[in-house]
Amino acid sequence: MRKWVADNLDLSSSDIFRKMFETMNKYVSKQSIPSFVVILADYQFKSMQVPDQELNLVACLTEVMAEVEFV
Repeated sequence: MRKWVADNLDLSSSDIFRKMFETMNKYVSKQSIPSFVVILADYQFKSMQVPDQELNLVACLTEVMAEVEFV
């Protein structure tokens, strides 16, 4: 996951969060959607303030992996 983030730093954080939100119904279990949305919103907000976008996105995806159930 860290390699993917590093390889895709040319994409904006907003675009990545938006794509994850738009495709969540295909990959995230219905019970985990509320948690997933809250995590995305939190890290999207943080992305406007953090100096290191790569670290912020890795932290977001790590929390998603720990807290969200996938289908």
